[in-house]
Amino acid sequence: MPDSLHRSHDWESFKQLVKIVSLILLGIGLVAILYKPILLGVVSSLIIAYIASPFVDQACIRSPLSRKKTVGLLIIFTVALLSAAAILILPFIYEETIHILRMVPEAITYLETLLKPFAARLASTRLIPEEAVQAGLRRLTALPEFLSDSDSNAMQQLFMRTPVVIELLFNIAMIPAFCYVLLAELDRIKFLIKKCIPAELQPLGITFIARVNLVLRAVVKGQFIVAFILSLLYMFGFTVIGVPSGIAIGALAGACRLVPYLDIFVALILCTVMILTQGSGLAIFIAAISVIVIVQALDGMIVTPRIIGDRAGLHPVAVIASIYAFGSQFGLLGVLLAVPVVAATVVILKLSWPYLSQSYFFRSID
Repeated sequence: MPDSLHRSHDWESFKQLVKIVSLILLGIGLVAILYKPILLGVVSSLIIAYIASPFVDQACIRSPLSRKKTVGLLIIFTVALLSAAAILILPFIYEETIHILRMVPEAITYLETLLKPFAARLASTRLIPEEAVQAGLRRLTALPEFLSDSDSNAMQQLFMRTPVVIELLFNIAMIPAFCYVLLAELDRIKFLIKKCIPAELQPLGITFIARVNLVLRAVVKGQFIVAFILSLLYMFGFTVIGVPSGIAIGALAGACRLVPYLDIFVALILCTVMILTQGSGLAIFIAAISVIVIVQALDGMIVTPRIIGDRAGLHPVAVIASIYAFGSQFGLLGVLLAVPVVAATVVILKLSWPYLSQSYFFRSID
C-alpha cells in the first residue's frame, strides 16, 4: 500500500511538472513568434552562452571585479580576438573557396572528356539505351553553363533580398549583446526559473534538468569542438600532401562535420575538383583519400569518444534526418536547434517513461 501511494504521488508530481513546463514552453513560443526577426541571434547567443558559461563562472570567481564587469571584459576581448582572426584568415579562405567554385565547370568539362569513351562503349553494349547515355552527357555538358548563370545572378538575388541580408547582419551584430545579458544575469535567470516551479516539484525538476544538461553539454559543445579539431586535421593533411587550396578545403570540410559524415563528401568532392583542374595526378588523389580515411579513423577512435562519448545516445542517421527536417522547416535556425532539441527530447522521454508506466492508463491495463 505505501509503495502504491508513493508511485501515485510520483505520477501526480510528474503530471503537475508537465503542466507547468508546458505553460512555460507556450509562453516562450508566443514570445518567439513576436520576436521572430531576431530569433536567430537569440538562439545563437543561447548556444554560445551555454557553451561558455562554465568558463565564465570560473573567471568570475577568480576576478576581483563584479560579474557584469568581468563578463563585459570577456566579451570585448573575445569579439576583438575573433575580429582579428576573421580579418587575417577569413579573406584567404573566402578567396580560396571562390577559386574552388570557379574551377567546378572546368572540372566537369575535364570529367566529360574522360567519360565520353566510356559512354560510347556503354551505348555499344546496348545494356542502357543510347538515348539515355546521350541525355546524361547533355546534362553534364549543360552544368557548367548553369553554374556560370547562377554566379552571374547571385548579385541580383542578393540585392533582391536586401531585407534578409540586413536582418542577418543585425542578428550577428546583436549576438555579443545577447551573450552579455545571458551570462551577466545568469543567476537572476536561474532564480526566475526556480520561482516558476513549486518547491515540492523542484527536486523532480532538478533531476530532469541535470540529465538533460549532461547530454546537451556533450552534444552542443562536443559537436563544435569535434568540428574544429577535424578542420585542423584536414587542413594539415591536405597541405602536407600538396592538395591545391588545401587549407580552404580542410576548413570547409571540418565545418561540415556538424552534420555527421557530410565532411567526407565535401572533402572528397572539393579535392576531386581541384585535383582534376590542376592536373595534380593520381598520386595526390590517392593521398587525399588516405588523409580523409585517417582523419575519420582518428575521429572514430579518439576525438569523438573522448569529447562526446556515448552520452548523446543519438544515431547518426537520426541526426542527419533531424538536421534535414528542421532545416527545411525553419532554415538556419532549424539547423542550429535540430540536434539539441532531439537530444533533449530523447533524454526527457527516457526519464519520463517510469512515471508514465505508473499512470492510471498503464495501471488499468495491469
